[in-house]
Amino acid sequence: SKLEAHKMEFNMDENDINEVILEVIDEFSAMAQDNQLTIKYTVNESGNLLEFDPDRIKQVIRNLLSNAIKFSEKNTSIIIETENNNMTFTFRIIDKGIGIPDGELADVFEKFKQSTKTKTGAGGTGLGLAICQEIIEIHKGSIWAGNNPQGGAIFTFNIPVIADSNEYKQAG
Repeated sequence: SKLEAHKMEFNMDENDINEVILEVIDEFSAMAQDNQLTIKYTVNESGNLLEFDPDRIKQVIRNLLSNAIKFSEKNTSIIIETENNNMTFTFRIIDKGIGIPDGELADVFEKFKQSTKTKTGAGGTGLGLAICQEIIEIHKGSIWAGNNPQGGAIFTFNIPVIADSNEYKQAG
């Protein structure tokens, strides 16, 4: 509700995106091990300094990684890929889980909507991806879902490499 009312504060500053990603991976490593999963991420050595709110981007990555762990098959890998083309930073997380029915790919970002495949008791409130979408949109980026041809889901978001900090000032 704070996001919708434009009352959530964003602290846009130059940060190292790899540090943020590695911190979230570290937070979830025990959960991944408990679920017999491996998280694979190769640190991108260039183009790591971006202008973003680290707490909010961590929130997005946490949600995506948590979902990937929750819905992945045991003894598989979750792959995190990043790319920076000097204009846009792209983050992609690929799992080998239950996937998303094609007709529901756009709906997973709607509030209180969950895939029909999540009715297994592993789901949540249906707000996580909607919140992620709002955070990424405030960063002037976009987020979308797709299916992994080898089974599972792919969630991707991108944000501009350099943001105009003045555009992100919201009422406190």
